[in-house]
Amino acid sequence: MGRQQRYDRTETVEKAMNLFWRSGFSGTSMRDLEDYLDMRPGSIYANFGSKEHLYRETMDLYAAKSFKSFKALVRNTDSFMSGLHHFIRQLLFTPANPCACMLAKTLADINPDNDALKRKAGDMIANFEDILVVELERARESGEIGGNCDVRALARFIQVQIIGLRSYAEMQKPKAVINQLLNDALAAIKTKAG
Repeated sequence: MGRQQRYDRTETVEKAMNLFWRSGFSGTSMRDLEDYLDMRPGSIYANFGSKEHLYRETMDLYAAKSFKSFKALVRNTDSFMSGLHHFIRQLLFTPANPCACMLAKTLADINPDNDALKRKAGDMIANFEDILVVELERARESGEIGGNCDVRALARFIQVQIIGLRSYAEMQKPKAVINQLLNDALAAIKTKAG
């Protein structure tokens, strides 16, 4: 009979995601992981192979949760813009989570020698762009967005706005300032959407 696993993998990956999201890949030591996850080094290596493999799993979880949340908000509100507004507010004002995007943080944090993690983060950001394009096309079909709107360019613009807002909010600026910047960003997105 095999040895029973003491850790719930999903719960462990979620906890690791929260630590990596807050501290970054480079800022999280194996000792930090051991303490935060309450696992011995051997258990971490046996279950995940390496710190990098565990980080890759946390990136997958982060992206899956973020993309699912975005799709749900956009599809379950009365308009694309309303869903986008709720999504960005959720990103900026959920106290339990860091404001900065984990994927953007990965691009800035990872040593240039680790092309694999940088490439994965870039691919995931590109995946979100593709999701935005699909939702923008739906919004164009419903007449919410102008027929001549370049949805790919608009998707990129939206991503830049989201990443910028999240990075700025990470500096703990007053909520009123962040709200005003959010409103300005949404106004610019509406203008570009035609």
